[in-house]
Amino acid sequence: MNNKKLPILLMLTISLWISTLGCIIDSGIAEDQARLAWSYELEGLSVQVYAPSQAYPGDLVPITVKVNATESLLDVYVKLEIFGSKYENCSHWNTTSYKVLWGEDLDAGDGITRKYDLEVPLDADPGLVYGYMICKWMTPDLQEYSEYDSFSVTYLKNQAFEELQSEYEDLNASYNELKSKHQGELNSTRNVMYVFVATTIISSATAFILLMRRPRRIWA
Repeated sequence: MNNKKLPILLMLTISLWISTLGCIIDSGIAEDQARLAWSYELEGLSVQVYAPSQAYPGDLVPITVKVNATESLLDVYVKLEIFGSKYENCSHWNTTSYKVLWGEDLDAGDGITRKYDLEVPLDADPGLVYGYMICKWMTPDLQEYSEYDSFSVTYLKNQAFEELQSEYEDLNASYNELKSKHQGELNSTRNVMYVFVATTIISSATAFILLMRRPRRIWA
């Protein structure tokens, strides 16, 4: 093989590897965000709602609704309402409504995907955000079906509390560092004191022994 082609092949291999790795990472992120929040299946109609498990007030929360028909359906209505609280549960922020399907007919095998961005108010309370699903449809024999259900869409985290917690952990780490340093200095001071006391005791004992061994003078 021509040696001049080796660098080119090497660069192509590295680029392909990086692209593959990026796809894997992106797929992992998308899969993590695409949490199944609610699902329902009955009499030819299947509905799934996907949303991230956590978010913050002020975020744009991606919501995905998938509707599938396993048989022919008539006059299909699918509506999603989302709401949460604010002012410490004293009131609710305006309910957001999404008309996924509105009186449409579906053939067997039809699949519809709708994507929405939920605007969470900045003054929303931390805690659960709820969804309310309304489904109505008819089978070809004109039998009517309906489903009404509520569920948790996502959880709003308390950003202010997390910031305070982070500051507390930093302060606690600084305190432990100062405590450890002070303890080391205290131990050093205590050791010096112990040496001083021991030296004093030994010196006193030596002086006492020498004094006792000193020959006595006989006075005439």
